[in-house]
Amino acid sequence: MEDWKQLTRAGNRSYERGDFACARRAYLEALATAERWLVCGEPADEAVAAFVISHQNLAELYAGLDDCERAIDHLRAAHERLVHLLEDDDRPELQLAALRHCNRARLELMTFARNHGLSMTLAEDTRSRPVPRLVAPLH
Repeated sequence: MEDWKQLTRAGNRSYERGDFACARRAYLEALATAERWLVCGEPADEAVAAFVISHQNLAELYAGLDDCERAIDHLRAAHERLVHLLEDDDRPELQLAALRHCNRARLELMTFARNHGLSMTLAEDTRSRPVPRLVAPLH
């Protein structure tokens, strides 16, 4: 986890200095680290959080560069991966972590689209689906 934090901090410092190329490299390395954690699934909540935050950092970077399409692509990728984990992964701890972060990721996606005047269909993409329920509702 410490390597991801260091990469993220380095990206944040570069972003604050206006060195966007360096920030992008650090954020992409942080995302690659988070993706490796998702594959092994340990620790589940930290892996999912790091993955989502990495995509959000990249989205913020691209939004700051007026590249809204790339920004929304990162927000969409985070949300879609969480939905995929919920639907197709057989590791309950990773599914629960994805569930905890899924609504927030979707809210970020929809808020970004609304704030940047993008169509909701662009934000939602045809691959996005509602978050599935892991347990049956009580009646």
